[in-house]
Amino acid sequence: MLNWARTTCGMMGRSPDFMNVTFAAWAGAAEYFAQCRPEFGENLRRYYDYIRENDLTLTHALINLQRSRSISGDFNLEEGSPKVWSGSVTTAACPK
Repeated sequence: MLNWARTTCGMMGRSPDFMNVTFAAWAGAAEYFAQCRPEFGENLRRYYDYIRENDLTLTHALINLQRSRSISGDFNLEEGSPKVWSGSVTTAACPK
């Protein structure tokens, strides 16, 4: 894993099977995703089958959006301190 980190400059922080395991779990819970729209569960199952049958490795990247090239990170220039976001996430019920 040290070689992965050095080769990718730290952009690949997890093993190659990380997202595949996530999709396997989602496929196992396809009924949950199909509660509002049955095609969502079926799409998930089909995509998981495609990943498995074609022996694909999935990946993702999480990076901070750079707003200004003159500074790095998310920094509040007026207050001289990092910005802090707080809020909540809500889920909507299925439309009836």
